[in-house]
Amino acid sequence: EEENMKYIPNESKTIDNTIIISYINEEEKTRNIEDINEISWIYKGQADINNLPNGYGVKYTQNGSKQEGYWKDDHLTGWSQSIDSQGNLLMGPFVYGSLTGKGIKYSFINNSFYKGDFVDNKREGKGEEISNEGKFSGNFYNDKKNGEGKVIYSLSGDTYEGNYKDDLFDGEGHYIYKNSGQEYRGEYKNGLMHGKGLYEWSEGEYYRGDFVNGKKEGNGEMHWA
Repeated sequence: EEENMKYIPNESKTIDNTIIISYINEEEKTRNIEDINEISWIYKGQADINNLPNGYGVKYTQNGSKQEGYWKDDHLTGWSQSIDSQGNLLMGPFVYGSLTGKGIKYSFINNSFYKGDFVDNKREGKGEEISNEGKFSGNFYNDKKNGEGKVIYSLSGDTYEGNYKDDLFDGEGHYIYKNSGQEYRGEYKNGLMHGKGLYEWSEGEYYRGDFVNGKKEGNGEMHWA
C-alpha cells in the first residue's frame, strides 16, 4: 500500500558531492530533512538543477524498501532494481518507473524465483517460475498463470501440462500422477476435473466420460482390464 502512495520532493541538501532529497506523501505536512525517521523516502545520488533524480542513485525508506539504478526525471529508467519492505526483488529494464521487458522477480514470502517477461511490474508473457511447490514454465497475464503452461511438482513428481486461468487449471489439460502411474486427460475448471475427460489407471482400467468438480458424474464408460 505504501508503494502506491504518491510521493513528492520535500527538501534537499548536498553532502560530499551527493545530493540527498527527502520525500513525503502528499497528505503529510512538510517535515525537516534532519528527522530521517519521519521521512517517507530518502534519495541519494545524481540530480538535475531542479533537484529531481537524474542519473545514478538510490531511493530508500526506513522500513527497508529500496530502489536503485538510473533515474530520469525522478523515475527509474534502464537496468535497475527495486526491493520492497518484505525483501521482494524486481530486477531488469525499467521504463518510467516500472519493470517492462525481460527481468527477474524474487519473492521472499513464498521463496519463489521468476525469470521472464514483465509489463508494468507484472509478470506478463512467457516465463519460468521456481518455488517450493515446483517448477512452472509457460504463459502469464496480469501477474498470474494464464494460457498454456507446464508444472513439475517438487514433492510428488507429478506433472501437469495444459491450460491455466488465473493460476488454476482451466480448459484442456493432462495430469500424470508419478507414483501411481494414473493419468487424466480432459477438461478442467477452477483447478478441478470438470467436463469431458479420460482417467486411466496403471493396471489398464479407464473411465471415459463426464466429470463435475473433480468427480466422475454424468454419462460415462468404465472399462476394466
